[in-house]
Amino acid sequence: MTNSIVKRSTLLIATTMIGLSITPTQAQEKGDFYVGGGLGFVVAGNTRADGVFSSTGSTFDGQRLGPEPGETASGKFNISPTFSVTVGYDLGKRRFGRFRVEGEVFHQKADTDSYTGLLDGSQLNPAGTVNTTMVGIAVNALYDLPEFAGITPYVFLGLGRAQVDTNYDFPGRGGVDVDGRSEIIQGGFGTSIAFKERMDIDLKYRFRRAGLNEGGLDTDIDAHILEVGIRYPL
Repeated sequence: MTNSIVKRSTLLIATTMIGLSITPTQAQEKGDFYVGGGLGFVVAGNTRADGVFSSTGSTFDGQRLGPEPGETASGKFNISPTFSVTVGYDLGKRRFGRFRVEGEVFHQKADTDSYTGLLDGSQLNPAGTVNTTMVGIAVNALYDLPEFAGITPYVFLGLGRAQVDTNYDFPGRGGVDVDGRSEIIQGGFGTSIAFKERMDIDLKYRFRRAGLNEGGLDTDIDAHILEVGIRYPL
């Protein structure tokens, strides 16, 4: 499911880039490189998984997580920290706004203490926990709406890759790590606020999804993130 979303999003970003190349140049002002960074929190989200543990080297190999094929065990994330660093290019003012492209490096932590469902046919009672750590890179396409009183709203869409580390811990049964690489898709909206002549403050919401297929499990990891950051032109 995640792969099909990524393919559709890749097409959308490519179409956006082609659109940029044919936008009338007379409406464009000189662009600029910039750097930025942000801190935030995963404020909501969940992880869902189903499958039979395999090749983990643990006692869980051969045990099913989730009631039956196609159904999932799941947990809701606690508030957890995340941060990112970006390098981007502002393509300059266009007729109806501005376009930007940027590369991003991010780190995301997301934990749950209420992972519910079945393990090898038995209800997880008490509920287990799953802790996730994600380190990755992404390319984002952003569109700035017209500025008003020093405030510039924008929307964005991004694609990337991440190393995803997950730790499952089931009380009385032990724990197991399932790690691997995943494609990620993200998107959201934000507001840039002119703070000083050479600095903007960014307030941002983003949704990020990773899909991990490792250790015999098919896992989706969804995160709703709120961030605050700064951006400097170079």
